[in-house]
Amino acid sequence: MVLKATSITGRIAPDILNAAPDIKAVYLGLPAEAYIAANLAAISGPADLKIFEAVRHGRLLAKLGRKIPQGSTAGELAAIAWMVEHDNQQQARAAGGPPVLLLDFEMLLVDLEGNLAQVLRHFDLPPIADRLVKSPVLTRYSKAPEQLAFSPVARAERINQTRARFAAKIEKGLALINALQPR
Repeated sequence: MVLKATSITGRIAPDILNAAPDIKAVYLGLPAEAYIAANLAAISGPADLKIFEAVRHGRLLAKLGRKIPQGSTAGELAAIAWMVEHDNQQQARAAGGPPVLLLDFEMLLVDLEGNLAQVLRHFDLPPIADRLVKSPVLTRYSKAPEQLAFSPVARAERINQTRARFAAKIEKGLALINALQPR
């Protein structure tokens, strides 16, 4: 079975992995700066950040055990989201142990064939990464493949434009993460 969950559902990953200790999983994540930039670049990113703001704020508050500021900019909201999602990833890794392969999505795209080969090995599947990288599926946006051609190159260009356009918001988000990180 393959389940591709959206990042907001990452909070249930530890429960799933604890309930089924023999399953293998891949958990995709991003470093903080890349996560913030990707959220600011996404068409629905800022809206999604607002929709899940209260849930993520509550989870981070519970994790840190101290008052945290409400995010006021999209960069700060994305930073709060990253902290929660990053914690979900770490809990999933702890719950699943070696059967959970952690991958940085940005690095996955840099060496797609090599990383797909690693995923195939992880799941004990045939070594066909060289054929998979030629799939037209990898040139489409996964959440709306019928609407948007979106290759790794196009994604990188969009993220770089976002980094330039929203540098101040990204910096505010990173500053919030640095202020909130446990000492």
